[in-house]
Amino acid sequence: MSRQSKIILSVVAICVIVMIAVGCGVTYFSFEYMWGSPPLDGEKYRNSAQLVKEGMTEEEVITILGKPHERRPRRTEHDGESWPYFTDQYYGNYLGIQFNEQRRVYHTWIP
Repeated sequence: MSRQSKIILSVVAICVIVMIAVGCGVTYFSFEYMWGSPPLDGEKYRNSAQLVKEGMTEEEVITILGKPHERRPRRTEHDGESWPYFTDQYYGNYLGIQFNEQRRVYHTWIP
């Protein structure tokens, strides 16, 4: 392989690495821009049963987990909102929190 071919190959490889790194960063920051807060980190996701307890207020949940990614309206007159906290930009994993009409946690789930 000639010296010129090695240089071209090296430049192309560096460009690919930079594009991948920039793409990952753009994806992360676009998530935060879209939802208003970063994805829920893995530690909080795994420890959610210890962090979020039944009876907590909305304010207490926000203090622990941050601003919810969505506020879904109540389904019945006895429900409050439900909040998903997504763990990544693909929305496959999330922590769900259901509030009652007094705006206190009464159920959490991880699908």
